[in-house]
Amino acid sequence: MNAFILEKIDKNFGNSKFINSNLDWYDVLSMKDYVKGLYWFRTNSSFSRLCESLDVRDNLKVLSLMPSGAYIEFESDTDEISIDVELENSYYMPHMTAIGQAGFDLYVKIKNKFIYLSSTKTKDLKYQYNLFKSKKKVLRVYRIYLPMYIKILSLSLGLGRSGIIRVVSDDRPYIVSYGTSITQGGCASRPGMSYTSILERNIDYKVLNFGFSGNAYLDKNIALAINEISPEYVIVEAAANCLERREFEEDLKEFVKLVSCKANVLVISYFPNSSELVDNVKKRMIRQNTIIIKKVIKELNKKNIYFLDGFNLLKKMCYDETVDGVHLTDLGFYFLAIKLRDKIKKIKREVEEKNV
Repeated sequence: MNAFILEKIDKNFGNSKFINSNLDWYDVLSMKDYVKGLYWFRTNSSFSRLCESLDVRDNLKVLSLMPSGAYIEFESDTDEISIDVELENSYYMPHMTAIGQAGFDLYVKIKNKFIYLSSTKTKDLKYQYNLFKSKKKVLRVYRIYLPMYIKILSLSLGLGRSGIIRVVSDDRPYIVSYGTSITQGGCASRPGMSYTSILERNIDYKVLNFGFSGNAYLDKNIALAINEISPEYVIVEAAANCLERREFEEDLKEFVKLVSCKANVLVISYFPNSSELVDNVKKRMIRQNTIIIKKVIKELNKKNIYFLDGFNLLKKMCYDETVDGVHLTDLGFYFLAIKLRDKIKKIKREVEEKNV
């Protein structure tokens, strides 16, 4: 059954692209106070997660232009929300949805909680898309999460004319989550389901996504950039990208030493990997990787550095938390986010009790 026939049988498999011509359009790159999750957005000329002038490897520059974890947030009484989008390119990722890779998610705040409303459903690189339409105007706070694995060339927000649009202030402290493709969001089904986005909706912190797919090599310049933000917590999830790197111990020690000067640091070891059950070589490598992490934390000997056993974080899911043995499903991301939330809350409580 081809997609065209299926759309006729079930309209929910089709696209909802109808756009009302009676909209006010806003260039999102000019909406400096409305875009969250991109620390340097006010000075950058793009949706980069890093400062454009930062001297980093080419791979990191490319990955930083994929705005995972970022979102547009605004208060409005609009009766319609649409976007006008142009993306750089698209490529088939067999283990990830098109929405997760290159789509947008709309959330609305109801009773102090963000609730999912809709997503873009299209493979086009250039399009207009209606995310929300109502018959009456109600003042609400909205979030539109940006794509996790594609560069945005242009983005405009369309709202019903003569409506209110206001900035939503947010003075919460920062958490920076640094890591691999898992941190970047692979393979969440849609942008709002990465663990950094889920964590932020469930904790009283702003969370910045510093996930760099296949490239979490603990670069010193990334550590220095994190220090510029002065986060309260830094999550380091680099084990999988450093499994066979000879420099892992040295680089981890330098990275954690730098970021722990200003923040509490949570270092996560390897997540459950079913291949180690049948591959003794892989099992030894993962075990050695974890030994190195524990050794580094012990040698740094600082009370604000914490070891998190990646296996224990997700072990209750019995290896069903991934798409392909490595990258997490939405369920895996949710469990990880809640475990991290609980750990951070526990650390905060313990620190507060010691200071009383």
